[in-house]
Amino acid sequence: MVAEMSRRVRCGEDSSVLEKAFCVLDALSLAAGPQSMSQLSIATGIPRSTVHRLIQQMVELGVLTQGPRGVRLGRALFELGSQVPESRRIREMALPFMTDLYEVTHQTIHLGIREGVDILLVEKIRGHGSLSFAAKVGRRLPLNCTSIGKVLLAYENKDVIDNILGRPLRRLTKNSIVDPQALHRQLADVQTTGIAVDHGEAQDGLSCVAAPVLRGARCVAALAISGPSDDLVIARTAPAVRTAALALSRFITSH
Repeated sequence: MVAEMSRRVRCGEDSSVLEKAFCVLDALSLAAGPQSMSQLSIATGIPRSTVHRLIQQMVELGVLTQGPRGVRLGRALFELGSQVPESRRIREMALPFMTDLYEVTHQTIHLGIREGVDILLVEKIRGHGSLSFAAKVGRRLPLNCTSIGKVLLAYENKDVIDNILGRPLRRLTKNSIVDPQALHRQLADVQTTGIAVDHGEAQDGLSCVAAPVLRGARCVAALAISGPSDDLVIARTAPAVRTAALALSRFITSH
């Protein structure tokens, strides 16, 4: 996990206090659990003494919570995040459709939006399977490693696609697609079928299928089903997620 965090959130020597605080928050958002000051110092490249001062201040503000195993994100961040208008509105409108989709499939259901070169998971209903997508609500993941990300990217204009695929693509597993040409071909398929699939590209042993949530011609989110690769039958789940995403799109467009 430290290696993954280091690629995302390391700060430079000239970073401001605010930038360093954000680096600490970003590292914690990627971590699987509470982190020690030493772990955060390694992940961000910030000296341990500086990390200690930042953590003390953020704990006092309620931004972080400190326990015997280390620090984690605090409730104040959740309260602030829940007030972001667009993601909150999409989440509220999507929940009934996500619940219906869960009742049909009993698999894990996700809703994601694009944030720069990442997806942001804004809602999740956990399925019954023994293996479930580990990413939590509020987590960012690379666009190229998830079916949600491929959908969101496929419906962007050519300039956005070329800009993102012109950057180094991040790898989460051995199956992650980091070849721009291979990803271009997949995006073309998504534009044709309205469905994106990933097989163990974000998490080993887990497959996911996603469809676009549209407001008019604009893709505002993507809805996805994930489950163990051995159990998730794409031919059966793809129509279900496509139908749910289409119904949600009609609802959003009419409201």
